[in-house]
Amino acid sequence: MATIEARINPLINWIWFGVGIMVIGTGIALLPERALSFAAARVPENAVTTTLMLLLIVSIGSARLRAQHIVTPESSIIGAPRSDLEREIHKEIICMCGTCGRKLVGECTCATAAAMRNEIAALTANGKTRAEIIDYFVKKYGSQEVLGAPIDKGFNRLAWLFPYAVGAAGMVLAAAMAFRWSRRRAEDGGEGSHVAAPPPSAAATDLEARLDDELRDLD
Repeated sequence: MATIEARINPLINWIWFGVGIMVIGTGIALLPERALSFAAARVPENAVTTTLMLLLIVSIGSARLRAQHIVTPESSIIGAPRSDLEREIHKEIICMCGTCGRKLVGECTCATAAAMRNEIAALTANGKTRAEIIDYFVKKYGSQEVLGAPIDKGFNRLAWLFPYAVGAAGMVLAAAMAFRWSRRRAEDGGEGSHVAAPPPSAAATDLEARLDDELRDLD
């Protein structure tokens, strides 16, 4: 016998979006330097260093202070859910204490998670449905941050589709630019163009013969 627990997180699509960005960036990095020389010539000196410094200052200034995660003897004991609905909600609601790393209320052992489990028990005892309990917590905390996964409707569906759309558009754009650059280089007689080399001159032939004789004498 085997017990398998699977967690579905639709926001994992953003990881694939990041992979697409990395692939496109790698393709651009592998292009010849001359293909991007026109863009590099317009970048001000020390622009990269200045940008990194600004990002570092913003990230430090926007850092939040976190309270200590406190586990009390009463909250560390997680009681068994009284119904299937309560068990299901325990796997969909996130602990909002801000210090437990966004654990599910069914797993977190802090006092905030214990209070939220009591709320869920009271709501299910009053006959509330799953949708009503989800709506209660969303309204209480003012956003869907309390949910383990966004509600699958409206704008959230667009957010799931957006990484795929941007990734596909990026690949099409990168392919079009690569085709355009390769065509332009072929027309201009750059690398990869089939232009016949001029025949060697008589002076070059004489120099090559003398070089062969000198190398033969050294041997």
